[in-house]
Amino acid sequence: MTRRSTRRDPAPALTPAVLAAAAAAFAAVLACGAASAHAGDLADKAAAYDILLAARHLPHDTVLDARMDSPTGDHVLHYAHFEDSAIWTGHYLASQAYRFAATGSADALANARRALAGITRLLDVAGGQGYLARAAVPVASPWAADLVGAHPVITLPAPANPRVHPPEAGHTFYKSVLHGVEWYWEGTISRDQYSGVMFGLALAWDLIPQEDVRTAIRHDVTRIATFLEARGWTPVAPDGEIPTTFLHRPEQILAFLQIARHVNPSAFASVYERRARQFAPVVWTAIFAETLDVYESYFKFNLDHINLFNLIRLETGPNRRARYARALSQWLRPPLAQHKNVFFDYVYEAALGRHDAAILDFDRAALELFPAAPRRNHAVTNSSDPSIAHDPQHPDHAAHPLPVDRRPPNPFLWQKHPGVLDGGGDGTRELPGIDFLLPYWMGRYHGFLPASA
Repeated sequence: MTRRSTRRDPAPALTPAVLAAAAAAFAAVLACGAASAHAGDLADKAAAYDILLAARHLPHDTVLDARMDSPTGDHVLHYAHFEDSAIWTGHYLASQAYRFAATGSADALANARRALAGITRLLDVAGGQGYLARAAVPVASPWAADLVGAHPVITLPAPANPRVHPPEAGHTFYKSVLHGVEWYWEGTISRDQYSGVMFGLALAWDLIPQEDVRTAIRHDVTRIATFLEARGWTPVAPDGEIPTTFLHRPEQILAFLQIARHVNPSAFASVYERRARQFAPVVWTAIFAETLDVYESYFKFNLDHINLFNLIRLETGPNRRARYARALSQWLRPPLAQHKNVFFDYVYEAALGRHDAAILDFDRAALELFPAAPRRNHAVTNSSDPSIAHDPQHPDHAAHPLPVDRRPPNPFLWQKHPGVLDGGGDGTRELPGIDFLLPYWMGRYHGFLPASA
């Protein structure tokens, strides 16, 4: 059998000229599909988001929101939301891994390789040891000013100045050289950025068996897990900044080590076993504490789901797996079960091997309501609608989850409380659509959605 070449040509940078050509191609796709691509056509909607995201939202192989010239225009003026580029690139990698496994699509494989290259670069520009950049842009890029703005930049290598980063201080920005190219990158890493990246890497390992993909994933996961374990699960930036710690999140530590054991057992099997004996009995504690308030910092529940998903599905010991599953089914699930959150439902069903027809029928209907591409951050005002009852304890929320098409836009809809009444902006910010692509392709792979959807 002839082995397929693993050489990967780098994707072209999304310069304004390239973006203009992509916009024209995307407009043609929408025009051709206008007769059939209404809100209920899930496959057509997924195809449009897949094309749009790859064409317009990966300027340097990691996911960003695009700021357009007008609410209906197709010209990218700026990029935004750099601070969450790592987490959404991980989610995007997961979506394309599911798409490849469900369809064998060559485009899905190319997109996954591109996102993986972006994640690898986020590690490389930050020193290559396992510290993760939130976002990275070449100094010569037309989008570099969008990332840095007026922030001061630390040029590396710089003398180490050990310090705990105060939350109110904002993020730290750096400049370093990688393979002869100068890069700006955003530091002050957080647990959510690491979690999204590890989520995507774990799924891509299982769903994309190509040798080059697995080699890159093993390298990246090994660097991250080795770095965090060696530093007591408290990452330290190259200049000594200490932005966060995992020490109060046993389920996240175990999820990362579970993934590392899965892709590199010779290096991490014993480490995972040692940490599991220490932390497995208390994986539920931080999750339980978070469910005491289901309104504030709702994004925490996305992190809980993506970490528990891999912790459960990769566990080989039945007793431990049952313990991890209880953290999901008995602690995390009950207060969120009525939130009509498609992604959380799919994680719950897939992790526990369930196939609840009532839940899945509702979720399919919710995805049919999801706005079609391109999705902009148009203002949504539900608070003045007399037909919507307000939550008496939280008057800026509805008493019941809003239909998906009535919810304010968000780069990842499922990390926003489903009762938030108002939000959005002037319609010039274009959202990548990962919040449709990930549940859609996950649903296709797990059989929650039929192939004809």
